Amino acid sequence: KLEEEKSEYSFYFKLNDLIIEDHFVVGNCELTSIDQTFFEKRLEETNSYNERISQDNNKAFYSFFNRFCNRVLITITVNAIKDKAILLAKKEVELSINALKMFLSVESITKKNLFDIDFIIHDEISEYFSFSKTTKSFDTIIDVGNHIPVKIDNQKLNELNSYGLKVVSLFLQNKKNSELYFEIESLINELGNINSTKGFHDRIVLLVSFFERIIIPKTNVKGKGLAFLKNNVLPKLISNFNDEVASQINKIYNIRDKYIHNRIEIPIDVDSLLMFKDIARIFILKLINLNNSNYESLEDVQNYFKIQILKK
Repeated sequence: KLEEEKSEYSFYFKLNDLIIEDHFVVGNCELTSIDQTFFEKRLEETNSYNERISQDNNKAFYSFFNRFCNRVLITITVNAIKDKAILLAKKEVELSINALKMFLSVESITKKNLFDIDFIIHDEISEYFSFSKTTKSFDTIIDVGNHIPVKIDNQKLNELNSYGLKVVSLFLQNKKNSELYFEIESLINELGNINSTKGFHDRIVLLVSFFERIIIPKTNVKGKGLAFLKNNVLPKLISNFNDEVASQINKIYNIRDKYIHNRIEIPIDVDSLLMFKDIARIFILKLINLNNSNYESLEDVQNYFKIQILKK
């Protein structure tokens, strides 16, 4: 029965504050734009499959979809029952957008806000649509600032791919059923969300947690994340790891500790913050490499970094 209820749905979500030169793929989604011709073809398919749409409905159809024309959209096709298809689509769209945002640390410093998916921006009306290839029908969904757009032209896209976007994209396309795979997906979402977090002190708190939940074994109740990071992890991530880098990491941790425990906002050196974010990017790429080399659990990763795991 479930097989009979399944359909192939293509979802199209609006992206706010993003300009692209050409369509491109990230993970299981495509960033693109559509014009009036797209809707006319879909309407023609709908009319030929179902009873012809009335003139009034035709006007409503164009009125709604005009709001999607010539906008940057992110699209994904899912084969599932309707309710599950929506959840799967949103999950994959969020992953792809955060995969892109994790490579935009500089833009996240200089822009008031990074771009985001329409359904994540809670102070605006969110609307998207789906098209069923089985029933040739549309379904429209509406969920009841001063932003400078991010521009990704082909040159910028090539730059992002050289920094590892293509590696992350391929990783998301090749799903695995392992603890480490799901942790990496979670880290991609975390780092993308960190780049959209407004307060720099809050970003530092989140970045420290980003590392520590991976590198501190669950059995090490008194595990010191800073020591593990400097002594075990960073020497394997950074070829020129030295006392200067270690000193910057110490400052980051001090800023975090003062902010968490005393609500004191020590001034942040932007270069140090960008360096720490870039280490987070390199860390994810390293974990992907390990996962592709059959490392499947957090314990495997901790063993790779020679972090002592205390037994219960």
